Amino acid sequence: MNDKSPSVLDVVARLENLEQKISKIEEKGLVLVETGMYTFEQDPQIATGKGDRETPHKIVFGKPLISPPEVVAYITAIESEQKWNTRIGLRVKDITASGATIVVNSWSGSKLYRARINWIVLARISDL
Repeated sequence: MNDKSPSVLDVVARLENLEQKISKIEEKGLVLVETGMYTFEQDPQIATGKGDRETPHKIVFGKPLISPPEVVAYITAIESEQKWNTRIGLRVKDITASGATIVVNSWSGSKLYRARINWIVLARISDL
């Protein structure tokens, strides 16, 4: 994984971007309910470098909600084979009031050895 520290300008730009996103979330009347992280390592299915493949990961919310929330997932680290282009996709599916499934996928010759995925759960106050 890349251990290079971001520059001060990178951090400022990220903070400004986060502030804008938080404002949009607040405008929708959503609140942060939960955050989480998982790392997949050496998943034999996704590290093969052959064809389309994916690795699902089920998350269970700490407290069930009244209705399905908004779930945002993002990649915070990747380790892959340097000889090939890195192709990685990420999606959230099967969102219910008690959990969701996060799916990491890759295709073609990409070999993914490790990825760290973070998620944020946002809900309306009335659904808590």
